[in-house]
Amino acid sequence: MRGNCWRPGSGFQKGFQSLRAINQYLDWHKDTFTMKTFTIELRVDYSDEEKNDVIKEAIKVAAKHVYTTALLISEKRKPQVAVHSSDFFAGTEEIELADDLPEE
Repeated sequence: MRGNCWRPGSGFQKGFQSLRAINQYLDWHKDTFTMKTFTIELRVDYSDEEKNDVIKEAIKVAAKHVYTTALLISEKRKPQVAVHSSDFFAGTEEIELADDLPEE
């Protein structure tokens, strides 16, 4: 724990005269540091694998729609989107959103 803890005179405090100055800096920059994550989680229980494929396609369409909306109204950073499915036996599988692009 010795090397990882903050202490007076460490590099983090360089340029700041007090803890109050650090808090004022963080308050002033609070909008710069905020990045929000939104999560939609859907659980289904189908024994027919084709129904899972239908849901997977619907999730891809929804993710692309939400990403496009976020991209159109973005201000600072480009939004990021990740889609995955998981189950107890197979684990987590990333769902590729760019699989419908034409090959070059």
